[in-house]
Amino acid sequence: MAQRAGGGSATPADPAEPPALRGGAVFEAVAAEVPRARRVLASALRRRHVHEDDVHTAQLIVCELLSNAIRHGSGPTMDLDVRIEPTRIHLAVRSRHARPRRLARPNGPPEDSERGRGLGLVAALAVEWGSRPVAGELLVWATIARTDAGTGG
Repeated sequence: MAQRAGGGSATPADPAEPPALRGGAVFEAVAAEVPRARRVLASALRRRHVHEDDVHTAQLIVCELLSNAIRHGSGPTMDLDVRIEPTRIHLAVRSRHARPRRLARPNGPPEDSERGRGLGLVAALAVEWGSRPVAGELLVWATIARTDAGTGG
């Protein structure tokens, strides 16, 4: 995963705890970039020896967040930020929106709808998630618990 300026590893409070790994990448806001983003994310997580179940969960969440950024955003690019900690993985997508606002909690789409299940899926897979406007952009994030937490992975 391409490291962005200002990125780098965080220093842990406990010297025995491995440092968090933080990275980010910028993708064009087009559907063809979503599979590439999934591959970049998976590669970064596997290099950090993240459990394969968590790799797949993170990929699914990022796919939903990026797809929403493409569908509802108004900018040419979207940023993916990832922070890998010993017990969890924090994923965030930031994209330009004409009128950024917090996302409503998912109520679920009508039964016959082919869309509208993404945030419900994110909510089901993540231990926490949310959104907030940031300087003309919308930041949508999710955190997953690591399956391998406490096993040195």
